[in-house]
Amino acid sequence: MKSRPLKLQSFALFLASALLAAAPALANSAYDSTNLHLMSTNASLNQTLNSSQLSVGQRVTAHLTMKLRTSDGMLLPRNTQLLGKVSELRNGHGKRTGVALVFNRARLKDGRVIPIKATLLGAMPPNEEGSSDYGNYFPDTSKPVSPKAQMDQEVGVLSHIALHSAVQSHNSGIFLSKRKDIRLRAGTQLRIAIAPLQSASTQAS
Repeated sequence: MKSRPLKLQSFALFLASALLAAAPALANSAYDSTNLHLMSTNASLNQTLNSSQLSVGQRVTAHLTMKLRTSDGMLLPRNTQLLGKVSELRNGHGKRTGVALVFNRARLKDGRVIPIKATLLGAMPPNEEGSSDYGNYFPDTSKPVSPKAQMDQEVGVLSHIALHSAVQSHNSGIFLSKRKDIRLRAGTQLRIAIAPLQSASTQAS
């Protein structure tokens, strides 16, 4: 898959600066991931997201479609829920559109909620939309992910929508479009890197 890192990174910086006044903490934050050991896995978006109907802080969920054994030995079974939110938003209205998501917790089958660091490594349409064309894009195995990893997925895989992400970013990923609307259907497939955050306390659901 081809990438256009300079172009997409420039747009990501543009999006962050445009949101600076409304959400300074989110736009400026960067994550210290130096000591994180992330592992990749696959997930699926639980609900349809339409940029024209979203708001900053709105809850977003996904679930693992394959089990994940983290680097410290923790098992996240298939169907583990990933809890997140819309962290940044810019609607088109004649300009480019951007939706940033952050997944920062995982709910286990026993109800425990653990804090995580998550970074999107790719996104594909739901299975029924012919995603078999990208069958080799999402492997069914987990692999280590560098704490310095960055990803730029150009338009084409998700129609007119691009995806930019970096482990060092506060966000899990930023979806970008030159059009006025970004729509991610329920069932959108995600390749995601996850590390549990050891320093944070485990919560009860």
